[in-house]
Amino acid sequence: MAGSSLAGDGLSWKQIGDVLNTRIGGWSVAGSSPAEWELFQSRAGQANLTFLVVSPYDLNEYLLSDFRAEVVPLTQTIKDLWQSRADWPFCKRLLSFYALTCLRTLFPTVGRAEGVMVGVREKVKGLVGSVYHMESEAGPTLSLNQTGSAKESKTEKISNWSEGRMVRRIAAMRGDFQGRHTFNGPKNMAFLRMLRQAQEQGRTVVVVLPVSPVYSKEFLTPDVTREFEESLAEVQHRAPQARWVRLDQVGKLNSNDYFWDLVHMNVYGQQIATKAFLAELRKTPSLP
Repeated sequence: MAGSSLAGDGLSWKQIGDVLNTRIGGWSVAGSSPAEWELFQSRAGQANLTFLVVSPYDLNEYLLSDFRAEVVPLTQTIKDLWQSRADWPFCKRLLSFYALTCLRTLFPTVGRAEGVMVGVREKVKGLVGSVYHMESEAGPTLSLNQTGSAKESKTEKISNWSEGRMVRRIAAMRGDFQGRHTFNGPKNMAFLRMLRQAQEQGRTVVVVLPVSPVYSKEFLTPDVTREFEESLAEVQHRAPQARWVRLDQVGKLNSNDYFWDLVHMNVYGQQIATKAFLAELRKTPSLP
C-alpha cells in the first residue's frame, strides 16, 4: 500500500488485511505523493496486489513534500519537469528544495518556520495547559497499521473548532501550496509509472479519498474540480486494468464531523470509509 498520512488515517489497513486474509505492507513519507512513493515501489517487487491511495490534496502539484529532495533523485525531477513542460516559477520552487537539503546539514530548521512555531506552541501548551486552555496545532503523523488506542487528536472533529483555529489552519494550508492546485506535472507522471509497474506485478486498486467540506469549499473551485476529474480520467484511460474505488463520492463522508483536520479523516470517518471500501472490494471477485 502506498499513500500519505491520509491513507493511514482514512482506512483501517489492519481490518482490511484481516478481511482479505492477506498481509498488507506499506511505505510512506510525511506529506508525500506518488513522486516519493515511486522510489520505494521497487522494494515491493513480490507484491501481487497493490493499493495506491490518493486525494486532491496528495496529487496537487503545488503541494511539495519537505523530504522530496532526500528521496527523489535530482535527475528524475529535472526529467519530469522537462517532460511536463512546467513553467519556470514552479521549476525554480521545486529545484530549490535540493539546495535547501544541502543547507539543512548545517541549519536543520531552514525553511521550516511553521513547524518550529507549531512545536513551540505545543511545548507552551504542555506547560500551561493545566491553568490556561490552548488549542493544539499539532500536525498529522503516520499511522499505518496502528493497533494502539487512537491518538486523542484523531477523535477530534473540525466541526468543533473555534473560528480562530479554523482561520489559522486554512491560512497555513493556503501557504503550503500557494493557494493553487494543478494535477498535470511530476506527480501525475510518477503516478502513471507506479500504476504501470503495479499492473505488471499483479492486481491494482486505486483509492480516491475525500477531503473535508471546509477544504473543498475553500480550495476546490469548479475549475479545480474539473481539472482533477479530467486528470483522473486520463490516468484511468492509460492504466485500464486498475480497479478504482471513489470514496470521495461516498455521500456520508461529506461532513466536517468525520475529519480531525482539513484533509485527514478521524476515527469515525475511518470506520465509514473502511466499511464502504470493503463493500466495493467484494464486488470484484478477482480480489482475495
